[in-house]
Formats: sequence, C-alpha cells, structure tokens
Amino acid sequence: MTLSINTELPSLAQLPNTFVIQLKDFSAISLTGEEQSKYLQGQVTCDVNQSTEHSLHIGAHCNAKGKVFSVFRLINRLTTTATEQQESSHLLLQPKATITASISELKKFGVFAKVTIEETEKLNFYALVGEQAASLLQQRFAQIPDSLSPVIQIGSTTLVYISGQQARYLLIDDSDKLTTTITQLSLPIFQQNVSVIRDKPRFSITVRNKLRSIRATNA
Repeated sequence: MTLSINTELPSLAQLPNTFVIQLKDFSAISLTGEEQSKYLQGQVTCDVNQSTEHSLHIGAHCNAKGKVFSVFRLINRLTTTATEQQESSHLLLQPKATITASISELKKFGVFAKVTIEETEKLNFYALVGEQAASLLQQRFAQIPDSLSPVIQIGSTTLVYISGQQARYLLIDDSDKLTTTITQLSLPIFQQNVSVIRDKPRFSITVRNKLRSIRATNA
C-alpha cells in the first residue's frame, strides 16, 4: 500500500482544516537495557527519573561545557522482543540531522553501562494537525493523548499530543501499520516542509528559549 503525498507546498490559505504531514526527516534515538534511565539521566537536561509511560519531556543532550548535540522530546515506548517479552525503551524524538552526532556522544560512555543505544530505523513518523484531529483519532483508538497524558500507546502505535494553538499529534509505528492508519484517515498528506508555514516561528522560539536555559545553567 502506497500513500499519496502532496509534493507542492501550499499557502496557508490553501491548507485544509485537518491534514497529515509525513515526517521523513524525523527519527529517534532508542535506549534500552537495565541501566537505560540511570545512564540517560546523567547525559541530558530533563529529569529522566520522572519519565513515565504517559509523560512527555523536552530536553537537550549536551556535554559538560554546555555544547548541545540535540534537542529532543523524550517518551517511553513498549516493544515486543523476539522471545515475546515486553521491553520498555526511552525514545529521544528529534530531526535526523542531529541523530549521528548525538548517538556518537551517547555511545562514548554507554559502553560502561548496561544500555543499548541505536537509531529507531524501523519506525515511521507522521503528524496529524487540525480541527478534527482529535475526533478522527477517537474513532480509531480507544484512548487518545491530551495535555494531562500526552503519550498513549495502543498496541504498537504510539500517539503523542503536542500542545499548541490547535490540536497536533505525532503518530509513531512501523511502516505497514502506520500506512494503514493514515490511509483510513482519508486526509490530504503533505511533506514535512508544510510545517514551516504554521509552526516554524513557534518551534524556533521553543528551541531558542531551551538553549538559553541550558547556557544559563552551565554558566
């Protein structure tokens, strides 16, 4: 099954009230293992120990001098292992452009801990945006995320609520399952650059303020 992606960048006036964005330039770093939380706690700015299956934390991965390797959203996700066991992992959601440098730095000291660090190459990421986003998800999932529980996992699909002026959700799963879900939504699908129209100013402010906080902490 192949999704039909709109390759032309529409104007703000041309955007429908609800639509999907294919996040091809988005990925995540996965940390699994007995000491995943203990190790990550010492590497990033957010409080990993406060992370739960329903929480969403914004943080940065930086060195002791304050050099930032990546800015991310931290969530937890359950996967099924080859032995049919449920395994929880920390996911650092971020642009692909920062993955390589961040993984390289995380692995430098990860060899001394019981943790596996890798990119989640089998996962796909889409965003659902607009007035009808919540109602469309409610028709297909028993529960959807909100401001109090911003992360919900139904089966293998992870739904993430992103606060803002209008409803926005991240949908995370493997390619086949996510393609089926997106197809059932019957909405226009745009490439990632459409997000520049609505969210770049707000996103830039969020990241800039986060970096200022990090620099102040390390000053």
